[in-house]
Amino acid sequence: MQTRARRSSAAAREAMSLALVCIEFAAAEVVLDCCKTKTSKFFPLQRIQSYRIQDSGTGCDIDATVFVTKNGRHLCVSHPSEEKWVKKHIDALEKRKQKQAEVQVE
Repeated sequence: MQTRARRSSAAAREAMSLALVCIEFAAAEVVLDCCKTKTSKFFPLQRIQSYRIQDSGTGCDIDATVFVTKNGRHLCVSHPSEEKWVKKHIDALEKRKQKQAEVQVE
């Protein structure tokens, strides 16, 4: 009787350990879409739809700006702290987004 209880207790511990390992792996499987390289080459604002800032230390290796073009391409360019034209593009995109939000409210 004691061996059966020990076996079921051991099996329960193994099942719990396996569950914890699976949870840890699931939590670690957060996939980040990071730029591996970037360019400082100018890109026309008219072709850009949106952007996001990538900061190193938040799961990615380099600081960069990801511009999303109107046809869905992702372009990795310099961080706005590194290139004035990138900062100007971001400011213009923010103004564009603000105007679109105002139009939708009306």
